Amino acid sequence: ALIYRSAEGIKKFLRMVLASGKEFTFHTPNGLHAKYIDEELAELFKKSNFRNIRLSLETSDEDLQDFTGGKVTNNDLKIALRNLKEAGFNKQDLGVYILIGAMWLDIEKTLKDILFVNSLGAKAMLASYSPIPGTRDYRMLIKSRILNNGTDPLWHNKTIFPELLEPEYSKDIQKIRRMTANLNKHN
Repeated sequence: ALIYRSAEGIKKFLRMVLASGKEFTFHTPNGLHAKYIDEELAELFKKSNFRNIRLSLETSDEDLQDFTGGKVTNNDLKIALRNLKEAGFNKQDLGVYILIGAMWLDIEKTLKDILFVNSLGAKAMLASYSPIPGTRDYRMLIKSRILNNGTDPLWHNKTIFPELLEPEYSKDIQKIRRMTANLNKHN
């Protein structure tokens, strides 16, 4: 929502910030929508002292992007990162959230996502999946008998939920987190 209709909102606001002559530092811990980061917005982010820019991808698998609503494409991400780098941001400034732990995301896809993000010169940031009652995913989990309808929400917690899918998966997640940290440091 922060950068949606940016000409009417965030761009106008950042121009006012710059015109004020005051120095601020901005952080975006929640993932921004890559589709809306054009060259002008990237420049405004840099000039107004944005740090730790986070973008959302979820997955680089195009079929799964469609399945999850088609909010962001790989090309949207590539363009946004190019715009941000041309504005002066570097890998340490740029993180991309990818999803880990969803039942429709296997380990191999997650590894591909991590490598894809790193190949674009950004840090992969792992966001743990947690099912939300009432959503399509939640209904799929009920139908496949991974969850029972009315299951205590504590079982939906991102640290517990992967154990319901497959106990070995939790061990794989820890390995992937270590690998991601190493890639983010060294590439």
